[in-house]
Amino acid sequence: MKVIMVSDSHGSFGVLQKIVAKETPFDLLIHLGDGIEEILRLKLMKDFNLDAVAGNNDPRDYFPDHLIMKFGAYRCFMTHGQLYEVDDGLDQLVAAAKREKAAIAFYGHTHEYSDQLYKGVRVINPGTICSYLNKCPSYLTIAIENRELLIKRVDLKEL
Repeated sequence: MKVIMVSDSHGSFGVLQKIVAKETPFDLLIHLGDGIEEILRLKLMKDFNLDAVAGNNDPRDYFPDHLIMKFGAYRCFMTHGQLYEVDDGLDQLVAAAKREKAAIAFYGHTHEYSDQLYKGVRVINPGTICSYLNKCPSYLTIAIENRELLIKRVDLKEL
């Protein structure tokens, strides 16, 4: 299984097109918010499986505030992050992930890539794909092989 995870596209439709073209074939694309309209537009042009959470700059009626998914043996909590005040730290995010019995919490909102173990939960932000918000834009690929979860940061300079 191959999953693509992006966040905070903020109008970077062309970048989304390049990511989908580069990573095809994949099983699922997950958008962690702030770019729902452009990912829905791309989905109309290309047929792929999509799941997403709403960000603080997205219409609230398309996607939920958080998702719970299982990747292999790992239960994962996904959210944009603004509702858990991730700008001020990871405590609320990790508490929500623990309530959901998630081993991994994925979030966006800060536009910065991060992968760390925090209070027993692996917390990962793929960063933004928008180059004007971050000089090192990135996204994630997630593969499940032999029950192992392989998470890789892809630097958009490679596109």
